[in-house]
Amino acid sequence: MNKFNQTISDIGVVPVIKLNHPERDAAPLAKALCAGGVPVAEVTFRAEQSGGLAKIKAMSAPFPQFKVMPTSGISLKNLSDYIAAPVIAACGGSYMVTSDLIEGQAWEEITRLCKKSRDIVEAARLGRTVKDIPAAMPASGAELAPGQYAESSIDTAQKL
Repeated sequence: MNKFNQTISDIGVVPVIKLNHPERDAAPLAKALCAGGVPVAEVTFRAEQSGGLAKIKAMSAPFPQFKVMPTSGISLKNLSDYIAAPVIAACGGSYMVTSDLIEGQAWEEITRLCKKSRDIVEAARLGRTVKDIPAAMPASGAELAPGQYAESSIDTAQKL
């Protein structure tokens, strides 16, 4: 694998970005991405809309050297499933850099989502399970194992 591909694979997640005001937002967005451990952006493969991980695995079966970077439909909720598959080099996702986050200049939130994504990638690659993501935050006093995520929506989560 060449150095560029290896770097993308090592990072494991790639935000898919739409900038309405690049002159205003590009520099602080780049800073937020780098601070979150995700110094790369954008490649497109409509994963979930194209049949999801099962279809990717089926398409790649005859080609073990085939590596894919799915983007569309990836979220904190399904990132672990995708990144754990050997055919997946990395995943992209706009959930880390939604238009609302960029327009609101929510750089700290972008950093937080990038860090959470990297945590999920690292855990999945080490064989740790982060698949049991509750649908909502646990009730007060409920306990979750370190590294588990409780989602408030399909695209955001809080590491507990």
